[in-house]
Amino acid sequence: MMNTKLRWLIARGVILGASAFVLLLAGCSLNTPPSTTAPGESSVSPAAVTTTSPSPVVSGPPGSAGAGQAVYAGICSSCHGANLEGVGSYPPLVGRPSVPDFPSTQVLYDYIKRSMPYNKPGSLTDDQVYSVVAYLLSKNDLLPDNTVINAQTLPSIKLPGSDRIAPPLPGAPSTPQTVVPGSSQAAPTIGP
Repeated sequence: MMNTKLRWLIARGVILGASAFVLLLAGCSLNTPPSTTAPGESSVSPAAVTTTSPSPVVSGPPGSAGAGQAVYAGICSSCHGANLEGVGSYPPLVGRPSVPDFPSTQVLYDYIKRSMPYNKPGSLTDDQVYSVVAYLLSKNDLLPDNTVINAQTLPSIKLPGSDRIAPPLPGAPSTPQTVVPGSSQAAPTIGP
């Protein structure tokens, strides 16, 4: 038979182990990382502080940048940041490469409509998507703030990424070059 002291130590160990396990599970459910700072230190690194403050959320008619800002603030900013700067592995939505490099506004609209938000793809209404597209284009200086986008106006907006032909290299001739058939510049003929 075990002596009383040994039984007491085993029971205490089981209780302490179970308590620690419960506390660990409770801590994991909070979804916050444990603090690694000493008492009195700031837990925010200087690199993580954003120096610009987000614009106040405004509103406007469906398809406008103002309405898009409201949709963005409520749905998109948690992943892409309050200032469209991107958060973690979620990309920024201003500058290049980003929105300006889409081949067309129709492709941008379709991408957002089908795949955003990341946790509920396809849940945005048409008006919400037109509004977000207007907001993104406005923040990338590709569209005046007061422009309203809808199914009729969307195709008329040209993005810089729609021209996939690279600009001429420095020193390239300014006039188009022609290829003379039968010359060494021409492609080889196929067949007999």
